[in-house]
Amino acid sequence: MNEEQKKAYLEEYKKEKAEGVKFYPDIIYKDLLISFGIFLLLVGLAIYVGVANEPPADPSDSAYIPRPEWYFLFLFQMLKYFPGQIEWIGTTILPGIAVLALLLLPFYDRSPFRYWRKRKLAVFVMSAVVIGIVALTIVAAVTTPPQEETTLATTLPDKILLGQDLYSVNCVECHGAEGEGGEIKGVEGLEGVILNPINSSDVMYTRTDETLF
Repeated sequence: MNEEQKKAYLEEYKKEKAEGVKFYPDIIYKDLLISFGIFLLLVGLAIYVGVANEPPADPSDSAYIPRPEWYFLFLFQMLKYFPGQIEWIGTTILPGIAVLALLLLPFYDRSPFRYWRKRKLAVFVMSAVVIGIVALTIVAAVTTPPQEETTLATTLPDKILLGQDLYSVNCVECHGAEGEGGEIKGVEGLEGVILNPINSSDVMYTRTDETLF
């Protein structure tokens, strides 16, 4: 920026400052209104839309498809292009370059103009970044298989049914169909082990959920 441009800029700045609105109370009042409107919107979404109920995280459930929130989907999609041993490129190198480019922006972008039509390079680069993020987000949302909807057990009969399913999958081979115990057969590493019955109230109801787990 040469001296003539600087002088013209300062004169324009003084003119705009004299004619413009004040930060306090005008701008603060508008910010408060917008903030309150967003707050009401979030409250409404929480009450009438809510979040889908899902069971607690289960590391042994191979059918569960993990995915981040929508605003991280583009990074999630990027990992598909850098699998295995080159994953660090998509998780560290590329995001690091992007953050570093933003931090160094004042040093390599020295244009004195603020009007967007005179900032063609900056507009082009930012447009390319935004288009890339939107495209990766859309591709991730389309190609990721939908998660099966599950409902949490809220009533005692539902909890009993879920407990029966859990027992039949994880416990019945050793403890027996009715919790009668006895000698374990057909379970690798536990062949011949004798288990006490757990269908007695003297055993089951004296334990907490933590000890049973």
